[in-house]
Amino acid sequence: MNVNYSLPIGEKSMLKSGIATTFNNDRQLAWIHRTRENEVNIEGRLTFVSQLSDGIKLKTGFSDAFTNYEHHYNQLQSEINWEGKYDDHILGFFVEPEIKLNSRFAIRPGLRFEYSTYLGKPNL
Repeated sequence: MNVNYSLPIGEKSMLKSGIATTFNNDRQLAWIHRTRENEVNIEGRLTFVSQLSDGIKLKTGFSDAFTNYEHHYNQLQSEINWEGKYDDHILGFFVEPEIKLNSRFAIRPGLRFEYSTYLGKPNL
């Protein structure tokens, strides 16, 4: 499910927000192997877009994403069982200029900073 909202701010700027969610619940049985996977993803984003000149836009903002994943495996007729689980929360900040060279070609260099609770470290 996705929900988006845009709010014009003046003549050359806009505030965009959105949230997206996915849910996956799979169960499989193949001969004596049984697996079950559950995954939930939620991401929110807030972006400020500013038209700097005719061919240049600047996007800045942040995103917040959460993932919960579980995997269960067991082998029927034996005692082999395995469970794995992780949670991850990623907070990101970004800056992305868009430079239009002509009506069909644009360049979007960008910089993004993220911190992942699963990895326990920032990334640039």
